[in-house]
Amino acid sequence: MRRLWNFSLVVVVTTFLVGCATTGRRPLVSNEELLQQINLLKQRSETDSLALTRIDALERQIKRSQQELRKSIQGLSERETNLETRMTILGDRLEKLEKGTIGAPEVKAPTLTTPSRLRSHKKTGVPSYKEALQDYLAGRYRQAITKFSQFIWGNPDSDLSDNAQYWIGECYYGLNNYRQALAEFQKTFLYPNSNKADAAQLKIGYCYLELGEKTRALAEFKKLLSQYPDSEYVGKAKKMIAQLQGY
Repeated sequence: MRRLWNFSLVVVVTTFLVGCATTGRRPLVSNEELLQQINLLKQRSETDSLALTRIDALERQIKRSQQELRKSIQGLSERETNLETRMTILGDRLEKLEKGTIGAPEVKAPTLTTPSRLRSHKKTGVPSYKEALQDYLAGRYRQAITKFSQFIWGNPDSDLSDNAQYWIGECYYGLNNYRQALAEFQKTFLYPNSNKADAAQLKIGYCYLELGEKTRALAEFKKLLSQYPDSEYVGKAKKMIAQLQGY
């Protein structure tokens, strides 16, 4: 760019001198006009140089932004992978906890043939309890509802059927459909000796509370204290009772 400006300046000056030498008269361009043209060329040169400097700075900034974006994308990908791994581990632990196998010695199944009338009538082609639970933990409540329902239908004799029914209620609760959640939690009591009965009783109280029926909610929390005095949820029920009674 500087060479171009120098060349232009030489052309202007040469034109001026040649004009003077060949005509022997006053130049067609006065000194003042020549100086104006020279200044104009200098201004253009400075402007072009400044523009190039700005372009170089923008290119460097774009490269830095691209590098930072790549790092951010890589970091998000790693976090997503770690989250999926943690969800899988959590799902496995929760499934074992609900089966009562965490901390218990492993018991091998007997090799004797089980009579056909006592065998689990598991149907093929239905989602596993673990799949449904992972959908719930990931916040995919509608998919989880479908899979838990299919699990119950396909595994009528499973010890986890009542758990699946309870989690259907939790899914509707997560969707803020408290009326349907209430109905699903109540179905948990259809399973005798369910290990989710006390949890369902607590959530029934919460459902009534969300529906604005505080009197019913208070009664349900008190019901938990009377029917499940050894429940791990007694503390939460007492706290809600105190809040609803205003002390």
